[in-house]
Amino acid sequence: MLATARKSPFKPTTREWLLAFVFLSYVGSIVCNFYLLGEVDRNYSALIDHSVPVLNQLNRVTASAAYAMHKTYPPLFAENGPVRIEALDSAKSALAEEQTCRSSFLKNEFSGLEKTDAAELKTIGTDYSRIGQEVITLYAADKLGDANQLREREFRPALERYLAASKELADRISRIGEKTNDQLSV
Repeated sequence: MLATARKSPFKPTTREWLLAFVFLSYVGSIVCNFYLLGEVDRNYSALIDHSVPVLNQLNRVTASAAYAMHKTYPPLFAENGPVRIEALDSAKSALAEEQTCRSSFLKNEFSGLEKTDAAELKTIGTDYSRIGQEVITLYAADKLGDANQLREREFRPALERYLAASKELADRISRIGEKTNDQLSV
């Protein structure tokens, strides 16, 4: 009689168990890394999606304020007739654009900022617009000397306060972004 070889059930060796464990650990770490990278990407995207547009809008506010100041440059109003009318219209338009940019910016919801953080910018911006309007009104009334004096005595310092308030707010927004970045990095 022939001896029949009997199949024994599969019994993995210690080495095979170890290889299977290493393989499963490797696959598991890849899956976890993809999940974690996706989560970090979503968090950083949210941070960038919040901070960059807000800072860009704030930059537009400050640029429009500086442009409005530029549009009240005294030599622009020295001429009479159509040149003066064009200068007045341009100055009014620039001041209106500054007000629009500021209003749009202040309507935003700022993550990590209180409404009071932007209140100073609103107050200073309102004061800046009021003085700018007074300067334009004096130019329109052909009171160049008074307009130039008001421009240098009040409007220019108002612009400097406005720019300082904008910079302070931008610094706060940046610090909040850095703090969030540090938390995400941890």
